[in-house]
Amino acid sequence: MFDQQVTIYNYHKAGQTESWNKTVLSGVAYRYVTEKTVASSGAIVMTPMLYITIPVEADADGKTYVDYVSYLGLSAEQAAAHWTINPKCNQEMAVCGVCDAEITAGYKISSLKKDYMKSGLICGLEDNTDEELLKHYRVVCR
Repeated sequence: MFDQQVTIYNYHKAGQTESWNKTVLSGVAYRYVTEKTVASSGAIVMTPMLYITIPVEADADGKTYVDYVSYLGLSAEQAAAHWTINPKCNQEMAVCGVCDAEITAGYKISSLKKDYMKSGLICGLEDNTDEELLKHYRVVCR
């Protein structure tokens, strides 16, 4: 069941320097869907959604998970050795599979989302690590 991979791009700012640290997570499950809603004007709105389940034992290629509040306080060097899920900053992305792209001044989040259909901006996090069974994080992306 947890045989898929996702690439997480964590935003980090140290002083005036912005960077995105990339982490490939293996041993996860994702579901990519398009949700249809009707706006108050009557127009049909199609919203691509990505739901990711990340067990606590998922392989993060040697990186350690920290909560996003702690991640924000890390130095650039420390942040490179950790990963997180931050639904508040509107700067973090998830891409299904292993993604080789790097977010830079010339290749922004909007380009990444345009180039990879199964991707999304991280907008929700459910921490289920206090559960008895299947300790995991549930991530929602748009």
